[in-house]
Amino acid sequence: VSIIDINGVLSFYDMEVSTNDDGTASGEHLGFERKDAWDMVWAEDNPQLFAMMEKTRMYIMRGLDLEEPVLSSGYLCGFKDLHIKAVLLDEVMKSPEHADKEMVLDYETRSLRDA
Repeated sequence: VSIIDINGVLSFYDMEVSTNDDGTASGEHLGFERKDAWDMVWAEDNPQLFAMMEKTRMYIMRGLDLEEPVLSSGYLCGFKDLHIKAVLLDEVMKSPEHADKEMVLDYETRSLRDA
């Protein structure tokens, strides 16, 4: 499970760690955190992959290995087959009647670009 708190700290919890004596599950806070995060999305087809936004940079992570950042201010809306889809919502909200396909961005992960 991942959580971005009100201070923009992205934290991860392993919810399959243990069960308490009363039958409730308790999670373990993993040591990995990122600051200034405002969006993240898990890959639909790989539980080890996720994309996150930190300030104006998008990071792709495989497990806890970080790819080089990509400059972007798009809101993440999908991650599948090593492709990330983002929308420039600020631009859409400025002129919703003139929204077009150029406001939807597609990014490839480094492993897909290198293939």
